[in-house]
Amino acid sequence: MSPSAEIWTQIVEAYRDANWYECVRTIRPVVEEEPHDLGARFLLAELYTRLENRGLALLQYERLLPLAIGRGDFYAALAAQRRLDEVHPTSRQHTQRYAAMQQWFRSLAARGEMRADSDLGLAPGMFFDMEPAVFSRVAEGAKLRLLDPAPMDLTAAFGERWVVVFGRVLVPSSGRPTVALAGATLDDGGPGPMTLHVEPETPALCMGLDLALPAHETPAAPATPSAAPGAGANPLDAERHAA
Repeated sequence: MSPSAEIWTQIVEAYRDANWYECVRTIRPVVEEEPHDLGARFLLAELYTRLENRGLALLQYERLLPLAIGRGDFYAALAAQRRLDEVHPTSRQHTQRYAAMQQWFRSLAARGEMRADSDLGLAPGMFFDMEPAVFSRVAEGAKLRLLDPAPMDLTAAFGERWVVVFGRVLVPSSGRPTVALAGATLDDGGPGPMTLHVEPETPALCMGLDLALPAHETPAAPATPSAAPGAGANPLDAERHAA
């Protein structure tokens, strides 16, 4: 993330004092100077959410989504859309928003234009092979949690993987601390459930994804011969909306 060590020190001190206004005053100039920095803008959006300023939070998330898509950052784009679903529920009317996102990132991957991360523990490509309806359910069920800069335990359910969206997190596993940055996973890929002990050095947004969901999916039952053609069909299912 782009803020200097001095800026991060100021933010962490104010954050630990729950002085959200001071955090905003510190990070906002960074966003203005570096408008394409995803981590700084995510933090600003999360702070506006803490301050219950839905209007300014929504504005930042609406800017984050196209920025993340343009940067080829799959997890940041997914997190931005999930936050939009929470802050602006009418976005859920766009029923194909996650299927469209999946299709776009699949095309980026095919062209070699995805953000490259050698340390990713959860390669985004695995999501591109899912059926669009299954991926949409995984995306809609994604959990977002903003971690405070203090040691804590994070619970991962069976089949759940946690990935860092922004921030810097120490993972003192195997007796040797490792640093998880944006795009890295916090767990070792075990089936779970498990408790993850983490030590965020900065405020950090993490996202939990249920990878057991695709295995639980069952094919839809075939239509019975007596069913009238098109019976039960929802014409809205044919609509395609951009995220």
